[in-house]
Amino acid sequence: MRNKLILYAAGAFAFMGIAPLAHASYTAYIFQSGSDVVATGSGSLDFSNLVFNVSGSCTPGVSAATIGLSLGTNNGPCTEYVGTITGPASWGAGSLTFTSSGSGPNVVITSSSIAVPLAYVSGAALGTSTATFLSNTLAGLGLTIGTYTYSWGTTNPDTFTVNINTSSPESSSAPLTLAGLGVISLLMWKRRRNALGGRGLTER
Repeated sequence: MRNKLILYAAGAFAFMGIAPLAHASYTAYIFQSGSDVVATGSGSLDFSNLVFNVSGSCTPGVSAATIGLSLGTNNGPCTEYVGTITGPASWGAGSLTFTSSGSGPNVVITSSSIAVPLAYVSGAALGTSTATFLSNTLAGLGLTIGTYTYSWGTTNPDTFTVNINTSSPESSSAPLTLAGLGVISLLMWKRRRNALGGRGLTER
């Protein structure tokens, strides 16, 4: 699976020994957007607890059955690190599906590796990465709705979370935002009421 998601290119390989942050986390969302399935992700990744394997090029794709998500520019330069990564065994029954429609830094996770952009500094913030599966559905890709979290390292482990849902993360957070505004309004009303000595807002 790892070999399919990462297309190896010829070149010199070098280990990047860079001091990591204490903790890094990356969050990806896979959701239905009209007639397409969109995957997007952002955050940071710390590979200090993993071992350098190879540098090459990455292509965006997803595999539910054998754990694989690749985001970013098609055939973008990337570096792979391998090690013990713990988490759910699958996201459904779907087989590997590639797409040439992707943007942003190349980021990959499989059951035993992560890949990051070439010359990426461990723990640094990554911009937004995407992959779009045109004219497809979550069911067509064999993806099961849910939240799947993977971790590596022993002390304050680093995490990579994959959220699969029918709607975009923006639309999912909208009700929470409105609820938060309601709470703020209520607190402001109570503060104003207390300042008026317990009288109603319309009382003078």
